[in-house]
Amino acid sequence: SLCAQARETAAGGRLAAALDMLEDARRRLGSWTADAFPLRIEQARLLALAGHARAAAPLAEELEQTLKEHDLARWQPDTCLDALVVCHTIWSGIDTPEAGTRAAAVAAAICRLRPSQSPLL
Repeated sequence: SLCAQARETAAGGRLAAALDMLEDARRRLGSWTADAFPLRIEQARLLALAGHARAAAPLAEELEQTLKEHDLARWQPDTCLDALVVCHTIWSGIDTPEAGTRAAAVAAAICRLRPSQSPLL
C-alpha cells in the first residue's frame, strides 16, 4: 500500500520524500475524500514517529476539525480512532499546557469511542 511505502521511505531516512509521496496522492484524490483522509493521518503519524510533534501539530488540528465536521466517529469509527490515536501521540509529544489539555481531550474522545484503546489505561 502507499502508506506502507511511505513508512519504508521514512524509515530509510527520507521523511520529506515520504510526506511528499502521500501529499501527491492526497492532492490527486481531492482535499476531502474518504480515501484522502487516511493519507493525512499517515502524514501526521510519520511526523510524530520521527519526533516532530510540533511540526505535526497543524495536521493534528486539521484531523480533529475534520473528524468533527464530518462526524466520522459515527460513520467511520475505525478511521476516527486511528486519527485520534495519532493526534494524542502528537499532543503528548509537545510540552506545553495547551498541548497537555488537547492530549487529555483527545484521550477522552478515544475512551468514548473505544474504551479498550484509551491511552489512560
